[in-house]
Amino acid sequence: MTPLGHRSAQSASRSATPILIVAGLSGLLWSISGGEAGAWPLVILGLGFIAAIRLNRTDFLRRTLLDLPLALFLGTAVVGIWAGYDPGAAQNKFWLLVGGYVLYYALAMQPSENLWRVAAVLAGLGVAVAVAFLLTHDWQASPAIFASLQRLGMAWMAVRPSPSAAGLHPNIAGGLMAILIPFQIAWIWRARRTQGVRGEKNRRRLLILAFAIALTILALLLTSSRGALLALVAALIVWMLWQDTSISRRFLQRHGRLFVPLIAIGLVAGIFALLSGWGWQAAQLLDRLPGPASAVGRARLAGQTIDLIVDFPFTGGGLAAFPGLHSHYILGIPFYYLPNGHNVILDVTLEQGIPATVALIIIITATFWLLVRHNPRQTTIGASRDTGLLAGATLSSFLILLLHGMVEDTVYGSAALPLLFTAPGLAHALNWAGLDRETRQQQASQLSRWQSRTVAVLAIAALALISILALPSGRALWWANLGAVSMARAQLADFPSGKWAQSDQAETLKDAEVLFQRSLHLHPQQRTAQYRMGMIAMLRRDYDSATGHLEITYAQDSDHIGVRKALGYSYAWSGNVERGRQMLGAVPFVTQELVSYTRWWRGQGCDDLAETAAEMLTYFRSAKDRTVIQ
Repeated sequence: MTPLGHRSAQSASRSATPILIVAGLSGLLWSISGGEAGAWPLVILGLGFIAAIRLNRTDFLRRTLLDLPLALFLGTAVVGIWAGYDPGAAQNKFWLLVGGYVLYYALAMQPSENLWRVAAVLAGLGVAVAVAFLLTHDWQASPAIFASLQRLGMAWMAVRPSPSAAGLHPNIAGGLMAILIPFQIAWIWRARRTQGVRGEKNRRRLLILAFAIALTILALLLTSSRGALLALVAALIVWMLWQDTSISRRFLQRHGRLFVPLIAIGLVAGIFALLSGWGWQAAQLLDRLPGPASAVGRARLAGQTIDLIVDFPFTGGGLAAFPGLHSHYILGIPFYYLPNGHNVILDVTLEQGIPATVALIIIITATFWLLVRHNPRQTTIGASRDTGLLAGATLSSFLILLLHGMVEDTVYGSAALPLLFTAPGLAHALNWAGLDRETRQQQASQLSRWQSRTVAVLAIAALALISILALPSGRALWWANLGAVSMARAQLADFPSGKWAQSDQAETLKDAEVLFQRSLHLHPQQRTAQYRMGMIAMLRRDYDSATGHLEITYAQDSDHIGVRKALGYSYAWSGNVERGRQMLGAVPFVTQELVSYTRWWRGQGCDDLAETAAEMLTYFRSAKDRTVIQ
């Protein structure tokens, strides 16, 4: 590089640094506060923009490949604030998502000179997560899988300082460390390449990096997060294959136009495969690994999340809405049970609707396109093998996020949400970093064509939506979606209340009931409307009407736990105790609930229903005893 070019690169690096620093600080503030910082970090961001403009750094305003899908994703998040039953929690999650947007654009505009600094920060963040986990985790309450690791954890607990704060959940900590380890590997790989060039100073750096990655891997093992470990191993294998083969690059040169739709189709097919019988078979195999059997439970939870998605396909159920929706409409309990659906794709679809999932698939597809097409051995002006190495680390990290995201919602479902679009931002920066000025101009024209294609995809999706709404069943689904949102906002305003719903709550659901009636007028078999109308009838203690609605719902979805449970209780309270027993036999929490129902009905002055609850409780307890004896 010429001295003039070197000075230009240094100037670009210095002028882009303020944006990077303030974006990182803003994301950190949102993450630490869980989004409760609100709009205040935007003030810091504004100061960074002013500093960048004063340094004549204005190209951070240029367009990127993902502008349109990101805008759609953010738009659905705004709708998610409206739909959420807890406005405070929804707004907090929205600001966490804004932090992800800020980091994406800050990273996408960075010159190549700054990208390894970004990688160093991400590598250091992995060490920070490892240290935080080691200082706070309780191995007595949550033991490691292997006895040797458990002994190590207990020995460490005996000598470490007593934790002053609650620690990260092992699966969340393990997932974050797995996502960040590729950047540690990239740094140690880069240091080894230059070991003979920079001498003793680089050898010390190599030792520090080796200690950092060893510490992080040890902490990852101590989390006992099998999903994170398997995702890390799979992603590293993909990275090595991509690094050492030219097959992918030859394919891209010959069939570049086919690659993007193939990625999208493969992603959608993979999701359906995981949710089908293949997913159950894979879950059963995973449960044979050391440690607690949780894979089948994850598969069952995925099915329950889909049952909820069917109720909110257009608007989503609202940001941060999974806990209440799952507890109330699947499990039928007024208590907090799970924070999310343990699947990033399903959680996005539930909280922000199918339009957000379309946007997310476009984002994922474009990110893989930008990373895979990058030549890891390129040595053109403005790029180097180091750039290819960093592209491989980003590819591996993003793959871990998605693979582990099928069984644990590490990023979207936690305060680490600002990291969601880190890999897409780095992918865009890496793609831009290896190009000279003339090629960048060509890239800008290609960007317009890419965005035109994105518009075409979104237009097709919009036409599909309009076509669905043109059908009576589609309009019925729309009204049922709005009714489900209205009902959740009324019923779950104080969730988790710990109290069973009273009959007077039915009065607060009149608006939702009107929407369900509109839905049933267009499509009498509409599942969501029938289920919710059955629940409203139960609140009014009109169990004959409730049974009629719920029987229609059960005929369409007999695996829905919430429907089965509601129908079972409706049978029991209407006098058909035997049918109630049959329906409730495979439903969780029944014995505990019948204890509460026995007391509650007596308190309501309904001695006959209290006797029914006591009779059913005796039956289920004796049936459980017989099972234990056998």
